[in-house]
Amino acid sequence: MSAKVAGLVQKNAPGEPGEITLAAGNDPRQISLLRTEAREWMTSQPQPGLCFERFAANILVEALPEQALATGTLLQIGDALLEITQGKHCFEQCALASQGKQCLLKTGSVFARVTQGGRVKIGDDVAARYSRST
Repeated sequence: MSAKVAGLVQKNAPGEPGEITLAAGNDPRQISLLRTEAREWMTSQPQPGLCFERFAANILVEALPEQALATGTLLQIGDALLEITQGKHCFEQCALASQGKQCLLKTGSVFARVTQGGRVKIGDDVAARYSRST
């Protein structure tokens, strides 16, 4: 199964329902991506972590391998090209972190900057083109 866009949050992004248009930028946290596995895990937890309400993904991706979220990886999504800039970190104030419990937000969510603008739609393929850090 190839990775695909499973959902989009259109907050402050132009586009028709089910699509967003991304503009190239320099902000390392311009876009946030979340793997569907991490989202499903979040909804199944009896005790929410601190970031469950704070973290809002712009793009929800299904079947994306965890290694494709490494810093420096370029992701082709629809017409846009994104560079993974950083992973999510845990906060000491989080009940999960303070109890030493694993949080899938740490491995299943990242921030990216748009290096080539374009339209992204639900159902678009997501392909890791290459990694600059390797």
